[in-house]
Amino acid sequence: MTITFTDLGETNMLSTMVGKHKPENLIIRLFVNDIVPKPNRQQDQFTEATPLTYRYALISPDMWEIKKIKVNNKEELCLSAIAKWEFSGWSDHIYGYYAEGETSGIVKFYSRFEEPYNIGVEGGSITNVLQLFLKNINI
Repeated sequence: MTITFTDLGETNMLSTMVGKHKPENLIIRLFVNDIVPKPNRQQDQFTEATPLTYRYALISPDMWEIKKIKVNNKEELCLSAIAKWEFSGWSDHIYGYYAEGETSGIVKFYSRFEEPYNIGVEGGSITNVLQLFLKNINI
């Protein structure tokens, strides 16, 4: 799964990395509309899964870990966190998730699942490892 940063989310997260903004919790919500990834998505373009049937995941800044992961026989650094959504009812066609700043309300990034999830029973859950790879940037 590829994570797509929104234009505003990318700017906001880079500003946080260099100390211009205070880090904030991320609310990770599930979406049920079949959208095509592109950077200029806004919050109102995501249709959230019925909030009464699931609980969103919350990732605080201290939950991110820096890890070394082998990709194509090469070690790469990534920021990694685990998101878990628990369901109190059924839901079908969950296409992906989006991360919204708890304080700012800015949609930072989102990702589509490879295939939509269908939760057919009460008490089901989805667990996903979010990984943001740190690449060399030449300016």
